[in-house]
Amino acid sequence: MERKEKIEGCLYGGTAGNAMYAVLMLDSASAIIPGRDAGNMSCHEWTDMIVTNVKEAYSSLPDKTLQTAGGDNGCTALAMVTPLALSGHDLFTDGLHIASLGGEIIKNTHRSPSCFIPASIFAYMIFRLVEEPRSVTREKFMDIIRDTRNILPDFIDMEYGMTYYDLYRSEVISLYRLCDKAIKLACAKTEDCGSISEIGEAESADKVLTVAVYSCLRHFGDFQEAVRCAAESGGDSGATGFAAGCLTGLITGPRAIPDTFKYRHGLNERITSAAEKLFQI
Repeated sequence: MERKEKIEGCLYGGTAGNAMYAVLMLDSASAIIPGRDAGNMSCHEWTDMIVTNVKEAYSSLPDKTLQTAGGDNGCTALAMVTPLALSGHDLFTDGLHIASLGGEIIKNTHRSPSCFIPASIFAYMIFRLVEEPRSVTREKFMDIIRDTRNILPDFIDMEYGMTYYDLYRSEVISLYRLCDKAIKLACAKTEDCGSISEIGEAESADKVLTVAVYSCLRHFGDFQEAVRCAAESGGDSGATGFAAGCLTGLITGPRAIPDTFKYRHGLNERITSAAEKLFQI
């Protein structure tokens, strides 16, 4: 599958999972991600421009944090970081910089590590899935989850120049264990309701991410079942549906998403435009 098709699958999948979060994702793609002339802009210049765009985009918020201004539990961070993870693939050789930059972006609106660390993880997973040269199998997806878990302590807090493990040890250990739990429960093939109950209700970004990863792995390759599982999990069902839709759509591509899901929200032109922009960067 070509990279552009993967990008479209992610955007359509997220939109099918939940339109509200998809609009935030598309708004972020428009406001935050700059166009890039490969001959004139270095990765450092591109990174600096993204950080500047983020600060300008959210400077109108009274306290510069959606977490308190809007009662947000951090789940919007996953939507905000998605366009970043789909872009810049000609600039960066691995996902570590994208993950760290994703965290830096989200810290402008969500200062709590329980919000920006899951967003960094989500960005890293998306980057890896886009970069994968072959079709992603269930085993490969599990490898990517494990790789994400293993590299998480090395994510860099760009504000302080220190690793996540040095600064946020308890949150890193908690998310490390949640990644393991998602794999364990998905491989056990027990009833979804029991597995999701063991993960916990998805009312925070870390649990939303875990439920989405579980749903994609448990119902690997089946877009409708993966999104259904995530969206019916309780808690912030919109966020879990969105995250599962992004991951599964990226793996399966847009052709595997039923037209009734893809076109029901009337966002086709925005998705096509965003996909082209992100592909060109």
